[in-house]
Amino acid sequence: MPEARRRMGQVAGGQGGCSGQSVTMHVRVVIPMRTYSKLNERVHWSRAAKIAKHERREAYFRMREAHPFVLSLLDIMGPIQIKLTRTGPSRLDDDNLVSSFKNVRDGIADWLKIDDGDPRLVFSYDQERHARWRVIVEIEGPDKARDTSMLNPRAAWPFPEKTP
Repeated sequence: MPEARRRMGQVAGGQGGCSGQSVTMHVRVVIPMRTYSKLNERVHWSRAAKIAKHERREAYFRMREAHPFVLSLLDIMGPIQIKLTRTGPSRLDDDNLVSSFKNVRDGIADWLKIDDGDPRLVFSYDQERHARWRVIVEIEGPDKARDTSMLNPRAAWPFPEKTP
């Protein structure tokens, strides 16, 4: 079952004229799927394409189901940390772990409406032993939609004031 939640975070050095509060988006989604290493698979190209399409669509629709907001490039203010964790009875080595998340990463980028090579997206990878195959996606970043710091009349204006 997808789980999405938000929590408030404190900005480092938030003692200035700003409110000092920044809203952080935290989304956690569990996708019941087995990811395969693309480096070691020896399958026909049409079978590999079907697997890639299924993984990408599954990631996109699970993310959209958990957090159905519409983002644009203007809504992504700062770096977004995306942690992908693969669980299952067996483990992969480092290079195979990264390649197994290729299509999941593309699906998440589709959901964010941004290229997965954009420098604002920071991906990290992990794996854990578990009885069932799953992919756990955890996303943290600034949430512009809920940030109310611009509503504070004492907040610093983004442009320098003109001095006479």
